[in-house]
Amino acid sequence: MLHSKGQNNTGQTHAVGAPFSKDKKRLYGEIKDRLGVLPNLFQLPSDNTGYAFNLWSFSVFAYLDNPLASLFKERLFVYLSVIHKKKYSLLRHVGFLIGLGNVAGDELARPQSVNDVIKLLEKPLPVEERLEKFIKELNSIQPGIIELPEPDSNLEEAIFGCTAHVFLQTEFAPKCFGVLSQIFSASTFQYLLIFVAYVRTEHFWSAFQTDLTIENDLEDFLASHNYFSEILRKKFEADLDEVDLDEVDLDEADLDEVDLKSVNLRLMIELKKLRKERNRINLSYKKEMGVRRIHEETILKANAELTDRIDELVIANEAIKASRKAALNLMEDAILAEEGLRLSEGKVKAITKLVPVLLWEVDSRGQSMSWNNRWLDYTGQTPKESRDGGWIDAIHPEERLYAEEAFTKGFANEYEFEQEFRIRRHDGEYRWFLIRHVPMKNDLGQVIQWYGAASDIQDRKMAEEQLKNFSDLLEKQVEERTSELQKQHDILRQAEELAQGGSWEYNVLTKEFIWSEGMHELFKIGSDTLVTPDIYKERAIEGDKMIAQKIINAIRSDFNPFEETIRINSNPDIKTIRIKGSPHKNDKGEIDKILGVNLNVTEIENSHHKIATLNKTLLAINQELNSVNSELKTFTSIAADNYIETLRMLYIQFELIATNDGQNLSNSSRANLRRAQAAIQKMKLLTDDLVSYSRLQQLGEKEKSVDLHAIIEKEIKKYMEQSDRSSVEVECDSLPDVEGYPFLISLLFHHLVDNAFKFKKEGQPFKLRITCEELSGKDIQEDGIQKDNNYNVISFRDNGIGFPQQEARKIFEMFYRLQEKKSKGSGIGLTICRKIMEMHGGVITAEGQPGVGAAFHCYFPVM
Repeated sequence: MLHSKGQNNTGQTHAVGAPFSKDKKRLYGEIKDRLGVLPNLFQLPSDNTGYAFNLWSFSVFAYLDNPLASLFKERLFVYLSVIHKKKYSLLRHVGFLIGLGNVAGDELARPQSVNDVIKLLEKPLPVEERLEKFIKELNSIQPGIIELPEPDSNLEEAIFGCTAHVFLQTEFAPKCFGVLSQIFSASTFQYLLIFVAYVRTEHFWSAFQTDLTIENDLEDFLASHNYFSEILRKKFEADLDEVDLDEVDLDEADLDEVDLKSVNLRLMIELKKLRKERNRINLSYKKEMGVRRIHEETILKANAELTDRIDELVIANEAIKASRKAALNLMEDAILAEEGLRLSEGKVKAITKLVPVLLWEVDSRGQSMSWNNRWLDYTGQTPKESRDGGWIDAIHPEERLYAEEAFTKGFANEYEFEQEFRIRRHDGEYRWFLIRHVPMKNDLGQVIQWYGAASDIQDRKMAEEQLKNFSDLLEKQVEERTSELQKQHDILRQAEELAQGGSWEYNVLTKEFIWSEGMHELFKIGSDTLVTPDIYKERAIEGDKMIAQKIINAIRSDFNPFEETIRINSNPDIKTIRIKGSPHKNDKGEIDKILGVNLNVTEIENSHHKIATLNKTLLAINQELNSVNSELKTFTSIAADNYIETLRMLYIQFELIATNDGQNLSNSSRANLRRAQAAIQKMKLLTDDLVSYSRLQQLGEKEKSVDLHAIIEKEIKKYMEQSDRSSVEVECDSLPDVEGYPFLISLLFHHLVDNAFKFKKEGQPFKLRITCEELSGKDIQEDGIQKDNNYNVISFRDNGIGFPQQEARKIFEMFYRLQEKKSKGSGIGLTICRKIMEMHGGVITAEGQPGVGAAFHCYFPVM
């Protein structure tokens, strides 16, 4: 989300703390290599190379290597630079943005067009309703935004506008500061503040370089883009129009009532006037030369201090120390000291009233003090309350003793000293400050005056605390991750033990062949033994040597995915292992490793062998069974034909006796004769059903679409012709087509309809209701149902004599009959129905209640 595109791809690394050369030629080379050009801002006189080094170090830290996206940084730099009187920084960074140099030092970032930059320059600073709209839009974003906005988007304009108010410290700055800290993560927000601090630093730096000129590439650009030049001119004039020096007394200016943008312009104009006055300084100031030399020593020390502070920022890699206020205060100290070389004490006091730093003077004894307005405004103390040690009341109670001791010791030893403690603001809030005291000495080395300054470091302290918390959290996460990796390692080891296998890795570059513990166990080799891919050939049995060579070639040279099965000697057993390998590619798409696994499939291979043997045995048994079945079918067919013919002859002979000799027989003899004929008829019916059942599998036809409705209509019509229509009522839903055997389904429906008519109540109207519905297998609680299939359920419900529900399963058994003496059937009909449903992949169930009726349900799978 934050990283500039080029920072990881250019091959260059400019991290904070990187050693930059202080040699001018090498320094300029580093600058040009990174920025693509050598800006005049860094080309200072030879005796000031240290300044260029310090500024470059801070630029790398806060601007170039700031992990915010490159295009976002450069566009924000240009947007914020429009308000600055000295247009050098604006023009230089516009040049970067359009390709005259690298965008934010990122040579891979795509430059923008001139039209894109013009649109950016023409964006006004949002105020009032427009600013409130932006703040409302940002407040609607989920806290901790993870993506920086697209260029020229509404979100970018909102973020830029709020950042500008923080940058200018306008009356809207607190509200804008709050919403920006909310939408960004803590780290991203800190990087944004560091970047804004650097923009302020470069503005101040360029403002005080009187000989700073625009580079040739920018001059050529302006000469060829008149419209662009006109926009800059109008912007510049608009900035000047905002300041009316006649209406503002610089000595009485109150920084809290004038926005920082106006203060900057006033400061620039005042400094320009002061430089002109420098030429009018005459010999009358010789009396002040001693004081001036002291100021000169002070500024040299201040510059050295500035250098040390920037070095600390670069070396320590602590972004928090380069926060906006810290960097701004350092630059303002340097500016104040530089002007002190040229101005009288009266002029210095007039300027110090404008800078947002707490300043004071102390006499050589460390007693009498005078404060600037910023101290009085910040603490809310009056000048009288601040004197005679009253300033100590503004220090936090926990640090007062420390502050007094350090103050007394420093004044006694007459050397510069620093302190860090909290100072109470006028509203009661305590904020951290960096306190510095610098002595001013005369030619004899005697202290004649002390100067003190307090810089607000609250943001730095908060950032340090956040960094510590982040460090603790990171350390905890590392511990948790290490523990998780150990758990995963243990799981992998257990998985290898359960699977009787192992994993390996072959490094293409180093030729290392790394085994897991499972591999050493598989080959029965000590874990401290170094192995190579040749181990496969060394351990392979004689018949598998060629397979082993293929495996070795695939690992060492072919680099293609492979899978092989090989038998190896594993002291003392012979194991069958399956080896699978696959190449791994790095970020550049190059194969750097071959990863693989070995599985012990000895038992699986043995099982395959046993299965193959069993299959052969089963095939032989099946062939023998087919032969027996064929003989049995032949026997059944012959026996059934002879049996049926015998029964037919017996029935005919009995009928001839009854017809021809009936008058000679007694009544009892004729009755016995008729009972014998009824028994023969029953035997014939049983024989027919047995033959039908035995021949169900001998259809000789294929499944096809069967019209159930046509079949059931045919069966109902047949029974209606044989019954009294006035006492029979049959209702039938529209039935679907199913895949099956027409003959068997016709037989199924015949038995079910026959069964219903056979067991109707004597002397009462008979009702038969045939219905159909489609159900999901998940909703059917019956054995043999596939839960992932749907079923057409055909139900036959009658109001016959019924049966007990506990008999619902038994009635489908062969020869089982309810009320056997009254039953007219063979006891096989429902068994045939069950068999037919099984042949169609379905089931049949029954429900009954004595005296109420019965219901049979046929479940046909939906194809």
